[in-house]
Amino acid sequence: MNTQSIQEKIKMTVEDMSILDTMEEKFEYLMELSAKSSFPKDKKDDAHLIHGCQSLAWFHAENKGDVCFFYADGDSMIVRGILSLLTNIFSGHPAEEILQADIAFIEKIGLGSQLSSTRANSIKTVFDKIRNFATQTAGERSHQCKHN
Repeated sequence: MNTQSIQEKIKMTVEDMSILDTMEEKFEYLMELSAKSSFPKDKKDDAHLIHGCQSLAWFHAENKGDVCFFYADGDSMIVRGILSLLTNIFSGHPAEEILQADIAFIEKIGLGSQLSSTRANSIKTVFDKIRNFATQTAGERSHQCKHN
């Protein structure tokens, strides 16, 4: 599990991105993130494809107990960077904590208005997938606790 909360990660991300003056610098930051991302090669298939994205993008989620782990990849460095940003923030946290977070920070870091509508839709789609998986994980955990 992470030592930083999701809120602390979001705050740090907003602070890091606010230091960058231009969109070009922000996109360079995202490209640096994309270089550090990893995605299971065996999950790069149609079952993990994110539909509605301008470029090809994949998403995979798994849990260990009630802690969720997220992986995403895209064929574009910017998309991969944005997906890395999301997965880095939410991965390694309990489902309940994930369900309390939102993606309003995307606007605070200056990306929301700079992205094409399809890329912005991709962020929302991945965030929805993260929340849906957390909801499912929390529900399974709750169901297990009732039977123990």
